[in-house]
Parts: sequence; structure tokens; C-alpha cells
Amino acid sequence: MATVRMSNKLTADLCKEYEKSYENTKPKPEYPASLGDAIYDNHVKPIIDRIKEASKLDDVEFFDLNDDDDNSFFMNDSVLNVSFETKCYDSKDLTDSEKDLPWELQNWVKEYECNIDTPEIHTANMPLSVEQPFLKGSSYRSQLSFNLYRAPQDEAVIQALEISKERHMYDINKQNEIAKFAKMLLRFQTLNQALKAWPGGALAAMVKKVDPEKMVTIHKKNVRKAKAQQDKGFVEQHAGDFNAVILGSTLLGDND
Repeated sequence: MATVRMSNKLTADLCKEYEKSYENTKPKPEYPASLGDAIYDNHVKPIIDRIKEASKLDDVEFFDLNDDDDNSFFMNDSVLNVSFETKCYDSKDLTDSEKDLPWELQNWVKEYECNIDTPEIHTANMPLSVEQPFLKGSSYRSQLSFNLYRAPQDEAVIQALEISKERHMYDINKQNEIAKFAKMLLRFQTLNQALKAWPGGALAAMVKKVDPEKMVTIHKKNVRKAKAQQDKGFVEQHAGDFNAVILGSTLLGDND
């Protein structure tokens, strides 16, 4: 009988598919473009305008300051990069058996937990409806981050903070759920065992999606098993008659 091993590749492929299913059934909170526009218009644009005005130094000749060229100070972008404070989550230590897994699977089984009260800083990109000028950051094509936690706490900033924290927690919860899924799969040495233990047929549908050949193999095995049961039943039904002939012949002796 064909037995399909629960290989590392199959486990990783199922984790990827589970991640897609998680994102489809539990969408990540999104920033509305109107929210980014409101923060830009109320807080960022006035600063950009002030700096642009201050950079117009007509009486300076020992620097090449071109009034028509803003590339030295500004960049255009369709997203607003924001920074915010949130709870600090660290990855749990892997068990000895998990440390022996391939690198990709180690990432899938990784879980996060919050052990300290000290907040940490994270960044995110809020979409804008149109491109706008921003102050250049220190690296190529980067902008200076807008600090939500230091900005005036008006309605738009408060809403942006809430969504930012929700999005951060979404990533944490999603990874922890995938880790539980991965660890569940790793309990089984074969796919056959996992399918028998898994209720509802959801795992079978997922395997069929990521590796149809695996389910073909399982199906062939089930067909052979059903055929074997059918043959056994037929033999048991007629064995009495067959045995009477065979044993009777033996008792009477073989004429040959």
C-alpha cells in the first residue's frame, strides 16, 4: 500500500496555503486613503511649505541652491510613512526538535509573546490618493517618518494609531495561528495519518490544492483497500464450499 510521507516540503506548502486562507477569511485592517490625505494636509504639508519657503535663499552664492530643483530636500511618494508605539513581542525559543527543522519550517513554527511592558517603535505606510512631496530620509528613496505618537492627537491621528496597532497585532496573531497549524502537521509522520485525524475534509481539500498527486496516491490506496475488503467478503462468503472440495480431495488422496 502506498503511504505518503509528511515531508518538510509538503508541510511548508500547506503552511503557505493556510496563510492565504487566513488572510482571505480574516482580512488585515486597511488604512483608508482619505485618512492619509487628512494627516498629510493637516500636519505634513504645512511643514513642507515652511521648509520650501525657508530654502529660498537668494542672497547665498557659495551653495548651488536652485529654486526650481527640490530634489536635494524632497521626494514624491504616494504613501505616508508613519511610526508608532506598540507592545513589544519577542519570538519564543524553539524546542530542540524545532531547531533541527529546515530554516523555512523554523520560520513557520515561530511564535511570538509579550513579556515586557516597554513599548517599541514600528513603522507602516499609509496610502495617499495622489503623490505628494516629503522630506527625504537618510537612505535611497526613503522619507522621514511621521511620528504618530508625537503628533497632535486629532481625530485622524488617533484613528491612524488605532489602525496601526490593529495591523501590527494582526501580523502577530496570524503568525501564531500558522505556527499552531505547522506544529499540528509535524505531529504526523505520514499524510495518511493526518487525513484520518483531521475532521471535516478541509485538510484533504488543501492537499489537493497544493499537491494533487499526493491525493491521487491516497485515492489509489483507498481504492485498493476497498477492493481488498470486497474480495475478502467474497472469499468469506464462498470459502466453505471451496474448503469442502479442497479438504475432501486431500482426505481422499491425490490420484496423481
